Amino acid sequence: MIDLLETTFIIPVKIDSLDRLNNLEIVLNYLNSNFDTTIIIYEVYNSKPNIPKVMLEYCYYLSEKSTTPYFHRTKILNKLSEYVNTDITCIYDSDVILPISSYKLAEDLIIKDNFDVVYPYGSNLFVDIHKYEINKFVENNMNPHSIQLSIRGGMYYTCVGGAIFVNTDFYVQCGLENENFKSWGGEDEERDFRFNFLGKITRIDDYLFHLNHFRGRDSIMENDYYMNNKKELEKVKDMDKQCLFEYISKGFEI
Repeated sequence: MIDLLETTFIIPVKIDSLDRLNNLEIVLNYLNSNFDTTIIIYEVYNSKPNIPKVMLEYCYYLSEKSTTPYFHRTKILNKLSEYVNTDITCIYDSDVILPISSYKLAEDLIIKDNFDVVYPYGSNLFVDIHKYEINKFVENNMNPHSIQLSIRGGMYYTCVGGAIFVNTDFYVQCGLENENFKSWGGEDEERDFRFNFLGKITRIDDYLFHLNHFRGRDSIMENDYYMNNKKELEKVKDMDKQCLFEYISKGFEI
């Protein structure tokens, strides 16, 4: 087991398909099999919890019933942050996996080299594992050479989501998550803008593997909040450092 005791993984979850549940099980097995660390799951559900207790044996688990049709992920991440007692917070999706070496390197870059934020993958090395190849990927111990890689990204695209290691104190100073972002769209880019504006950032030149899944309306551009999210992103990007600090100090309220 690799020592990641300085890191807490916070994973917000809404199970809207069997794909999501299967991928979460793969991710939790991977983390718990390889690392001595803390994992906190926060499940949001509309009728009843969907995650079996057996999957949560080595995790801390929180949940709440939601009456809203959308997943307010930024709000749940902020709730999760209240339970972090380690120097590093890893903002982690329920469907991503990194090479084993990247986790420890990311922690060391913050602890030993004083980076505020580490993206543990290259800017255009976001790899989508097709649904029909996920089982093969798992059976081969997450070996990327066992499958046909589909690399999302390129010179005009930079991935800033999925898994982010951040100094916990710095995360708080940056305002944590901007809850004006509801559903999916723009929240990762907005957070990245604040991180880059206010801190010391680096990347690890390796892959992030995304386990493909069904996408409902909440996870596509056609969701009801996408345009509002886009406007919020543009508003924040237009701010200078003083305005940004004031906006953060007011809890992202005008």
